Amino acid sequence: MAQFLGKGSPRPPKTSKIGDEAIPETFIIYDYLEAKFPSVKTQHTGNAYKWAKDRLFATRISQNLAPKIGGLVKEPEKNFSEIATKLKTVNSILSKRGTDYIGGSSPNYADYYLWGWVELIPAIKAAHNLKFDLDREEYKHYWAWISRMDKNKHIEQDRIDRKVNLKLRTEFFKSVIAGKPNVLVGL
Repeated sequence: MAQFLGKGSPRPPKTSKIGDEAIPETFIIYDYLEAKFPSVKTQHTGNAYKWAKDRLFATRISQNLAPKIGGLVKEPEKNFSEIATKLKTVNSILSKRGTDYIGGSSPNYADYYLWGWVELIPAIKAAHNLKFDLDREEYKHYWAWISRMDKNKHIEQDRIDRKVNLKLRTEFFKSVIAGKPNVLVGL
């Protein structure tokens, strides 16, 4: 994970400050959902070390990968190589863990957090009509993870509930690129 220990992002993700601590808001949401629905465990599974490792992973995604994916909208050429490097680290982490997901045998909050960002890449590429992609063999653990996450029942249900698909996302990103974000796309 050393590659994620970069200089930080030019545009930090939304955080909530509690004293000197800055906590990405996404983590607050996960904490809230786990407290509200105790039968659904996505974070605190009883293994404190693994939970801490996953939280660090998600924090590094928030600080170093998420801003680069956001940067694809305005400067795709500048950001894609850095994204590829960071996703190579994700590929390596998946390989070393030897599990189907960051969370182990099933996805946890770290998987869903990463997914929330990488699922935007195809729509941004389509909006720019870009053809670059990650090598299927070099990133084989990442691509296998993508395939499993893409078929995840919760992700599929989310797409149905929110009526989100590649076409709508691409249309939205095209409007952003044109300088006139259409937040009503798909409504």
